[in-house]
Amino acid sequence: MLLEILQDILESQEKGISAEEYFGRKPEKVADEIIGQLSVNIFDTIKIIFMALGAFSAVSILPALVSPEINLDIGHFIVSALYWSVMAMGIVWVIGTGLYRFKGKRSKATLGILGVGALIIGFLITLLTSTPLTTDLIGNLGIILIVLIAIGLMLIFVRVEDKEIWLPFIPVLVVSAILGILTR
Repeated sequence: MLLEILQDILESQEKGISAEEYFGRKPEKVADEIIGQLSVNIFDTIKIIFMALGAFSAVSILPALVSPEINLDIGHFIVSALYWSVMAMGIVWVIGTGLYRFKGKRSKATLGILGVGALIIGFLITLLTSTPLTTDLIGNLGIILIVLIAIGLMLIFVRVEDKEIWLPFIPVLVVSAILGILTR
């Protein structure tokens, strides 16, 4: 849809039509109409959430598996994953609904303060929470989990279209997996 709009704008420019004539005096209304035409697919949304949870799992669990003496806190992982998932969906919602709504300096400052506060709370949850729901991953169980996570990450990396986003994480995850296996 964006490509079609861009092509229409380019054609309009070639014909001497200004952007104001093309979009009218209220481009927000045109943008809202375009957004209203977009279909919301619940399965794509769920797929994105699970991919984000998978990436969070790999990035948070795999480095923790390097040391076999440290127990894996499954409850901590669940709490952190849920918080960060809700945060991500909230950010997307705020961006989607507030793109034209929050124009004033006061509302932008309020959003910024709320966003920073939510990030601080998320980092505190990630750093300070611990639960009794832990398991030790000594020996073969740890190796099997590391291999399964590595295979899952490899499948995600192969299937994802924009691989450049993931490239900085690959060395850390590969080294963590190798160290985790070697220490067991």
